[in-house]
Amino acid sequence: MGRLFVFAIVSQIPYIWFSPGKLNIMPTILVGLWVIWLHENGGRYGFLLAAILASTGDIVNLQYGSYGLFMIWIFHIFMSDKGLASLAYAAMSVFFAWASGWSFSMVFQSLSIFSLFLIFKDWKIHMRLNRYFFYFFYPGHIIAILLIESLI
Repeated sequence: MGRLFVFAIVSQIPYIWFSPGKLNIMPTILVGLWVIWLHENGGRYGFLLAAILASTGDIVNLQYGSYGLFMIWIFHIFMSDKGLASLAYAAMSVFFAWASGWSFSMVFQSLSIFSLFLIFKDWKIHMRLNRYFFYFFYPGHIIAILLIESLI
């Protein structure tokens, strides 16, 4: 989690140029890991503490807000059962769409349910990437988007 924390800070620097005043996805992933950690290691109150932390996503303005944190948690809880994971994912998507007053963005986000077959597919591709590849890829793709945007 320490490396992810450092990476979240470092990757935020180019992201500020791309989207001032907003956080990139890395803090959401980091807090999602904290939610999982609380659930697994929080003892008697672990589930409650994890739920409270997951509920703060909108307050601190994380990308995807509480929805994103609960989705990370759902994938962890149901990682061994694709059917239950899909059902929980669909239920959570509908709940958040309803809770938002059926806002366009949440209804649209609910369509991500159709990506689950790609997520759960057993891909037979075996690639080896340098362990540092994504440390450069993520900020690099943000910079590439900025360059393309400046040309348009």
